[in-house]
Amino acid sequence: MPGQKRKKYDIALSFAGEDRKHAERLAAILSRNKVAVFYDNSFKADLWGKDLYQHLQAIYKEQSRYCVVFVSKSYLKKAWTKHELKQVQARAFGQDREYILPLRVDDAVLPGLNRTVGYIDLRTHSLDQVASLLLAKLGKTSLDSATVRRQWKGDFVRYNGRKVSSFWPEQVEQAQRNEFALVTRAFARIRHGEEKYWGRKKLRAQHVCHDCAALPGQFHVSGCDMEECPLCNGQAIACGCAHEPATRDQLTGEWEVDGDDRG
Repeated sequence: MPGQKRKKYDIALSFAGEDRKHAERLAAILSRNKVAVFYDNSFKADLWGKDLYQHLQAIYKEQSRYCVVFVSKSYLKKAWTKHELKQVQARAFGQDREYILPLRVDDAVLPGLNRTVGYIDLRTHSLDQVASLLLAKLGKTSLDSATVRRQWKGDFVRYNGRKVSSFWPEQVEQAQRNEFALVTRAFARIRHGEEKYWGRKKLRAQHVCHDCAALPGQFHVSGCDMEECPLCNGQAIACGCAHEPATRDQLTGEWEVDGDDRG
């Protein structure tokens, strides 16, 4: 809004550990939709060593546009959530528009919040639906296509002379706004000796890689000039594609992996 300092986070999530599964899923959906969301597990390195009492106070009181509170019986019992709630309510008291966005997990009542304040109940709303409402609150575009597909009810419309799924026209319109492509998908790395270079020659590497000393069947060391890009099949260090080696454990459920046939 004009005249207001831009906040570091669009959404801060406040929840008890027992409700982490809900918070983690919502954070993942929001992040995929380019929402700046504070979810503690996404900032482990940043939080390490900090005075969390003061740091979290700043996040919940000053640095977020909205705070989503997962209201549950567990939330009301924890010392840290009480601290977060204190900061959230102090912020809400000092402004003339909504800041606290309560999500009801069970029948618990959030102390200090008027009963007339609107809740969203997770027992009757999916997290995809909650994310859609948050995007609308933030004035952002619709959900990513994977989420939209999950919400589709099976209805069709006519668009550009074709029968298409009801969500598809918005996807086409959105595509016109996205002029550039970023490589953000996970591709299985190519092992030494399995490069297409050897396939074209109808050969297979029988020796240690001359550059990084990997054995046939091993992965090259990152930066090796013999590693092949799994996206374009060019030389990985020079092809221009984005490369960031990752372990299997680093790939969360939101990643799909191309070319991984090793389980």
